Amino acid sequence: MTQMKLRCAPWVAILTGLAGLSAARAGEPRIKYVYQLGVSSDDGANPGNLLEWIDGSLYGAAGATNSSCGSIFRIVDGVGTTLGKWDCSKGSLNPAGFTAGDDGNLYGTATGLAQRFSTLFRLNPDGVATSIVRIPYADGLYFSQLVPFGDRSFFVSAMGGGDGKYCQNPVGCGTVFRITLPGEVDLVETFDGGIVDPVNPNGLVLAKDGYFYGASRTEGLGSFGYYGTVFQVDPNGGVRIIYEFSDQNSPETPSGPLTLGKDGSLYGVGEFGGNAEGSNDQGDGGVFQLDVNGNRKMYVDFDGYNGRYPMGNLVLANDGNLYGTTFQGGGISRGFGTIFRMTPTGALSAVYTFTGEPTDAEYPQFGMIQASDGKLYGTANGGLHGQGVVFQLDLGLKPRPPELRNFEPASGPVGTVVSIRGDRFVRVSGVRFGVGTMSTPMVISPGAMTVTVPEGAVSGPLTISAAAGSGQSAGTFTVTR
Repeated sequence: MTQMKLRCAPWVAILTGLAGLSAARAGEPRIKYVYQLGVSSDDGANPGNLLEWIDGSLYGAAGATNSSCGSIFRIVDGVGTTLGKWDCSKGSLNPAGFTAGDDGNLYGTATGLAQRFSTLFRLNPDGVATSIVRIPYADGLYFSQLVPFGDRSFFVSAMGGGDGKYCQNPVGCGTVFRITLPGEVDLVETFDGGIVDPVNPNGLVLAKDGYFYGASRTEGLGSFGYYGTVFQVDPNGGVRIIYEFSDQNSPETPSGPLTLGKDGSLYGVGEFGGNAEGSNDQGDGGVFQLDVNGNRKMYVDFDGYNGRYPMGNLVLANDGNLYGTTFQGGGISRGFGTIFRMTPTGALSAVYTFTGEPTDAEYPQFGMIQASDGKLYGTANGGLHGQGVVFQLDLGLKPRPPELRNFEPASGPVGTVVSIRGDRFVRVSGVRFGVGTMSTPMVISPGAMTVTVPEGAVSGPLTISAAAGSGQSAGTFTVTR
């Protein structure tokens, strides 16, 4: 694909400048719009989840329009660029977003109902996409974001597909796949829509216990309730429901993948339900917290003023609070949506309210990320051209330094190549062994790098230095002679 720079007519440039910063209402932080879709006919619409890359740039995908099957974009230092119009022969681009591979590439999916297949593709950082494998849409369609699992492997759920014999949906009740590069596909689970079975899963998260956890919007057609479930997936096969949303006075109809808390809890949002004062007939939705055994630890309802109909994942920021978005709410009739904060004690408040004005945005449908610079980034509909925006919200949070989770080998002489895994390997300048010499690493992805033990290395923990600060390993590397 060819890279295309954004070109704006003078009046568009003026409006874009005005829309870059939206006037903050009393007590709210200022929001900045770093990318407006719709300037080019190549642009898609309704952008989804974002991914921060090793150079601090952001990658994302936008869905189909009348003139496009979607587009891929990149934001570098606050300037957005469309990397190319999506090839319709691969289906329509899935705005669920990209996942970083350990090979220096990004991975995403597309779904083609007309073509009757879904596509897994590889994207290099320059925006060139290569199809890897096609999955018949009867087996899976409308994929969630891929979740890394070991080397060169991903797990992913699909909202549709499968041969569920009790499922009234003509495209199936959903499936779970394991995909191993370069293109091996294994069907792990098919949801059949039976009495006690998840239906239409929203995505997966890998917990510390080695199991995947997800939420489904509904439950089997023979069950009492139809309010949704939280389920556990064994990587070797098998699904177990750990929680059923059967209480109409609590959040229901989960939306988006779950988020892991520092204590191992599972956090998520229910798009509807709840009994907050002033809510509508469906309820305004809420936030829930479970442990991995399905014990409910907390749920908090929205009241319409702080938001209505939460969608997408939550992000656990480095101030200890959870942040997310709601599709509507904010105190103006049904409202155009909010960005909300939930404290560890369950206090829920809106930190920004969308207005739906041309210089603002409306109706966010996906969650956010906290980038290495500490700021929150997300997407919403609307904007200057009505096709969506990427926003930046600065809450004054501290930058997020690299997180070093593990490395191997644990010992070796000078010249040994050490493989490091972790998170937020962004704008990394070096790796230090103990208190010894700094070495320049080869950063492969935001979660993977290699580094060679340099002359002057000393036994001790590894320290990664980056623009956002330093991160240190829990274990030590032993330099042998």
